Amino acid sequence: MSSIKPLPIDLRDHLSELSGNEFKVWMAYYQRTGDYDLTSHPGNQTIEQETGICNDTVKTCKASLRAKGWLAYTGDYKQPRKGNPSHNDGGQFAVPVMAVRLPWRDDWSVVVIDASTAYNTLQTMVENFPPWHHSGKFPPRRFLFWFGFGFFFFLFCCYWCAFRF
Repeated sequence: MSSIKPLPIDLRDHLSELSGNEFKVWMAYYQRTGDYDLTSHPGNQTIEQETGICNDTVKTCKASLRAKGWLAYTGDYKQPRKGNPSHNDGGQFAVPVMAVRLPWRDDWSVVVIDASTAYNTLQTMVENFPPWHHSGKFPPRRFLFWFGFGFFFFLFCCYWCAFRF
């Protein structure tokens, strides 16, 4: 899973639609999405621990986010893990899989997938980069700087083109 999760700049124009707790719950879902889809399935207890808000507030925020179009049911459920040592009770309930959305941007999932793919490609390239001149040392910092600059400029151009229309 990629450690990069892009957020569009125009998100700030829509932050007034959410309360602080709703944004925390939405971010808890978004941070748990995969690289190639915008679905996740944290339980209420997990969201409660990550955000520091109580269980009733988590439930209220989830219902509000669904009503506003920021979250949507996919119809799938993640079954509880029996005997999981990281859970005290081993999981009791099936957790609904939710799709994370931006109500004003239909193509957002495509941009997230593209950014995740680009980041994973860069990460793989750096990890598999051959030793510089067979000396076993990394390439000069100047090379890495311009390589990284060029790659992120390319990402910026793709991102800008995707959100320009």
